[in-house]
This record gives sequence, structure tokens and C-alpha cells, in this order.
Amino acid sequence: MNTGIAFIGIVCVAICAIPFLLTYSSRKRKQNLEKKEFDTFLMKHQAQLDYSESCGNYHIGIDENKMKLYFQLHTKHLIEQEVVNLDEMSHAEVKRHNSKKGTIDKLVMILYPKDKNLPSTFLDFYDINLSYLPSGEIESIEKWQDVINKTIKHN
Repeated sequence: MNTGIAFIGIVCVAICAIPFLLTYSSRKRKQNLEKKEFDTFLMKHQAQLDYSESCGNYHIGIDENKMKLYFQLHTKHLIEQEVVNLDEMSHAEVKRHNSKKGTIDKLVMILYPKDKNLPSTFLDFYDINLSYLPSGEIESIEKWQDVINKTIKHN
């Protein structure tokens, strides 16, 4: 009798845990594929990153020797990759787009060029249409604003 109840309990726990395990393994597989894409992108540009980070749907890194910023964003259907020459930039600034309810809809890093005739570069760190809730993007974008501005000032 006790073994039957224990068996039923184990089966119920397994049935409840399976969706979480499948979601976790799917997310890990997706992250590994995104990281491989970013590594291929970096190899194509012969980049040696001094700082890098992966968070949410993006990967970012700086090669201080080349003064380049590498950014990759995974959207639902495509991969956006951007190389920014930091020698041509004056500073970076974070813009938050909030909804009427006060929630963050979008986090964007804007890189302003030294030459005012050139367009600014926009890097989307978070978009509510791609991720339901921010998971570290707020801290990450603020950290990267500081890293980028310090890198620009040192050269």
C-alpha cells in the first residue's frame, strides 16, 4: 500500500516537473545557438573582446584595441548584428520608453557620433514585444553605458 502511494507521488512530481525541464533545456539550447552565432560574428571581424556580456536576447562586447563595439540582438525571426566604431562616437546614453502604466516598454542605448552630420546608432537592449519581463537588462544597459563612455574617454 505505501509503495503504491509513493509510486503515484513520484509519477505526479515527474509529470509536474517535465514542462519545467523541457522549458529549461529549450532555453539553454537557444542560448548556446545564440552564443555560437555571436562567436562566429566576432571571428568574422577578428575581434578580441576585453568586455562582453550575454543577457536576455542580446550579446555585447568591446574590443578596446580596435575601439569597436559588437552587438547582436535575437528577435523572433532574425538576428541583428551591429559593429560600432567607438573612435567615431562622442558618448552613449540610455533611453527608457515607458508605457502609460509606468512599465518599461523599451530600453535603447543611443551612441552619438562626434560628427553631428552622421546619424546616431541605436541598440535595443529590451523590447516588451520580444521579452515579456526585463531580466537584468536594466542593470546591464546602465553598466554598458558606463563601460562605453569610459572606453570613449580613454582614447
